[in-house]
Amino acid sequence: MGLKRQSDSFRYPDPKQIKLDQGNARIFLPKLGWLRYRNSREVLGTVKNVTVSLSGGKWFVSIQTAREVDQPLPQSTTAAGTTEVPGRNVRAKSGLNKAILDQGWFEFRRQLDYKLAWNGGYLIAVPPQDTSRTCPACAYASKDNRQTQAQFACEVSGAARPPAAGTRRGESVHPG
Repeated sequence: MGLKRQSDSFRYPDPKQIKLDQGNARIFLPKLGWLRYRNSREVLGTVKNVTVSLSGGKWFVSIQTAREVDQPLPQSTTAAGTTEVPGRNVRAKSGLNKAILDQGWFEFRRQLDYKLAWNGGYLIAVPPQDTSRTCPACAYASKDNRQTQAQFACEVSGAARPPAAGTRRGESVHPG
């Protein structure tokens, strides 16, 4: 027969029974009356419920609230300007920038590094500068190697990259 653990906390789920007086640092709870408390931070929003708990010989009051919070907008710059001082194509690029920032690439990279190390591998981080302009055959890097995003042709070796993952073969252009 298992022992039932008694909790050192209790909850007031009905906000109508709770009265909060932050100015005087006191709270009214049914069957306990008005209690003084140390206000560790301002209570923002509408009180939803209160939990009273005993920890380390001291009683604590946790107040759960609901409130509206504005969604922060990521501030990123583009080659053509910023959101404050827009340049050309900033509006068109803003959706892409938001999608990229929402992906959480740092966390993805951290997890990938962790998982590889756990399984005996290691992550080699390659600096992104000029990776799309560098020839895989001769390592020559030039902006002229890539005339458009879809076309790559090395000025020195003439090598052309195969189509990128996710593209159809008919979309790639091979020098001929």
